[in-house]
Amino acid sequence: CTDSKVITVTVTPSPPLNATPAASVCQGVSAVLTASGASSYSWSPAVGLSATTGGSVTANPTTNTNYIVQGNNGGCISTATVVVTVGNTPIINIASQTNITCNGLSNGTANLTASGGAGGYYFTWSTAQTGNNITNLPVGTFTATVTDANGCTGSLSLPNLVCVDEVPTASFTASN
Repeated sequence: CTDSKVITVTVTPSPPLNATPAASVCQGVSAVLTASGASSYSWSPAVGLSATTGGSVTANPTTNTNYIVQGNNGGCISTATVVVTVGNTPIINIASQTNITCNGLSNGTANLTASGGAGGYYFTWSTAQTGNNITNLPVGTFTATVTDANGCTGSLSLPNLVCVDEVPTASFTASN
């Protein structure tokens, strides 16, 4: 004796999970990560995330981080990875600084260097000058901002430039 029965098996495909492409941020700057294509989402690792569930989370990692998002659609799970790269903040150093000689002159100078960051440094000053070396500064305090190739910025306020009188040179001639 033989018996047969037809059983219909429905295979639900994994959800077509779409996630934010890789993101580059500067230290202290956040990125919004998004996922779509499923009914619920779970993100890991939790470090630097505003939440571990939801289609949109904010990431503020302190180091480069690979975030994994799992999309669940009726018990079928898909995963995707979003890489967040964290750029270092450039640091400004004063290479040299010259105070102003008095008499209303604007002859102070400053020369800066930068380190850290991604290189390709671009300097802007509160005086509207650009470049790492500026001249013709009057008495006062000035701020420099450096931007690196990744768009990360650092800033520095120069110590107050002051008026320094030149010491006069005396010359004497002896006479009888």
